[in-house]
Amino acid sequence: MDLPVRAHHLEVVKLKLAGEHFPLSISLREQILAAYAPQPGPGTGPAPETGQLLESLARCDDLDTSLPEAISRHLEATGKTAALTVEQQAILAWLEKAYQDWTSRYSLAEPLADAVKKMRPLAAGLALADPVFMQPGAHPLHRLLDQIVASAIGWEPETARSESLRNLIATTTEEALAWLVDRDIDLPTVCDTFIRDSERECTRSSRMAQRSVEAEQGRVRSSWARRIAAGMINTCLARHPLPPAIGDFMKGPWYSSAQLVLLKFGDGSRQWAAMSETTLTLLDSLQPIESVSPERKQELFDIVTTIPREIRRWLLSLHHDSDAIEEAVGLVEFAHLRILRQQELEVETIAPIETGEGEPKSSEHAKRLCAIKPGQWFMISQPEKPARRVRLSLNLDTHQQLLFTDHAGLKALQISYAEFEDLVAQRMVKKLAHEASFSECLARAAGVDSVETLQQLMASAGAGTST
Repeated sequence: MDLPVRAHHLEVVKLKLAGEHFPLSISLREQILAAYAPQPGPGTGPAPETGQLLESLARCDDLDTSLPEAISRHLEATGKTAALTVEQQAILAWLEKAYQDWTSRYSLAEPLADAVKKMRPLAAGLALADPVFMQPGAHPLHRLLDQIVASAIGWEPETARSESLRNLIATTTEEALAWLVDRDIDLPTVCDTFIRDSERECTRSSRMAQRSVEAEQGRVRSSWARRIAAGMINTCLARHPLPPAIGDFMKGPWYSSAQLVLLKFGDGSRQWAAMSETTLTLLDSLQPIESVSPERKQELFDIVTTIPREIRRWLLSLHHDSDAIEEAVGLVEFAHLRILRQQELEVETIAPIETGEGEPKSSEHAKRLCAIKPGQWFMISQPEKPARRVRLSLNLDTHQQLLFTDHAGLKALQISYAEFEDLVAQRMVKKLAHEASFSECLARAAGVDSVETLQQLMASAGAGTST
């Protein structure tokens, strides 16, 4: 399902029936028969036995042949005159519709797409043999196919560790298909084993994705600290000219230390407020005193005696180098000494610190895209680049950036809100749903495609039971 052109539609929209609605508590047999049962025609023989049907399906290796046709061909080849009943035809027609919808709506990358298509005969055999199959989400095969898509929707053959999941799915589908010829195969165990092993793969991928997220969050915090620290210092630098050596100090060790204070304590902390005040006080104290009041002169004398202690306190970037700290303090003390002696200082306007990191401006698409939650899978194409299956792992709303990781959890793509919106407008972004996929398609094919429909059906079933 392609994403709409307008970005405000990108907010995750739940399917009409979501994962929490499965398994259904009722069978959809009546709905299936009402929708798919053909008009009775002249019979050509007795109904085939379950064993005959399963044997026919076990030999169905043509993925493009309809299931009723495959069964008929095998029965004819073996000299059987049996014909499918109206109910069997309806069930197969329902399953065909659901399977076609499922493999189209939740398409996987090859060769995994081919692997799930090969499960179609097994699904047909179980639908014909087990009434529970008509209760979407309740049968072990429903859970297995749901989990295959959930674990593989973002899989690509080029991804790191791709062999692990591909081999797991290949082994699992082979074990499950064997049920058509050996009904002693324990399908619930096959399903539970796959869920356990695939979730282990998912956990490993999530750990890797979290590392990518933490690395990016660290980079973003560093960028934020650079921008806030530079803003504070630049505001102070704009007030007065300074000796070049002091300017270098402010844009060097003091700037680095300001970033560390922000990262350690935050911009709302008393520590940051104190360092900001120290910065302003320091630069104000480095101005000539010829034409100032006696009170201001006395204030300057007080500052000269206390400011070195404050400078040492906040020089976090040099905490490991006492000589460098004393050198920096010495620069300030030398400048103060010249001022107190009313000696001229060589000063100049200090250029502001350039970070190249402007604060993102608010926009309509920023307000819309910041609502996209991490965990959503997308197929994203870019000009002159192949489409990629990626998962949103971090929505940096403060920087209007989206970080995507691949199936292995490695960083795959990082783009701005504006770039993402442009791709959406060009229909180069496709949202990949994956929750309760097969179960949802079974219900949809039976006409149960909304919560309202399901509630009405359950209410009707409850009324029928009570009478």
